[in-house]
Amino acid sequence: MENGREILSGICSGKNVDQILQNLSPNVRKKSAQIRELLDREISQSAAIRLQICLKLIKNFDDSIEHLGKEIFNYAYGTHKREMEILMSVPGIGKLGAVTLIAEIDNFKDFASGDKLASWL
Repeated sequence: MENGREILSGICSGKNVDQILQNLSPNVRKKSAQIRELLDREISQSAAIRLQICLKLIKNFDDSIEHLGKEIFNYAYGTHKREMEILMSVPGIGKLGAVTLIAEIDNFKDFASGDKLASWL
């Protein structure tokens, strides 16, 4: 995903192919011949402007999603601190997994035992 944005951003800012390629991950650079072939084509100024606008919109969406994710985590942690800490102590369950489980389960006390909860999941 970041490589794609790096390529598009490079196109918009008028970088040459070598400048764009040097900022890409090694795995993507392995396909430099194919990338070069595609980047040798010119795009119109209006297409570059539309592309810049789209990249800015994507950045704004990403920033909003990140902000909302933090707000959701803070809310879940504030209202279900103990449950969040227990869930996040389980290997493989991070913030997102814990928040998702909290949202899905809501009240752990609705289940008589851990086995009942596990069978419900």
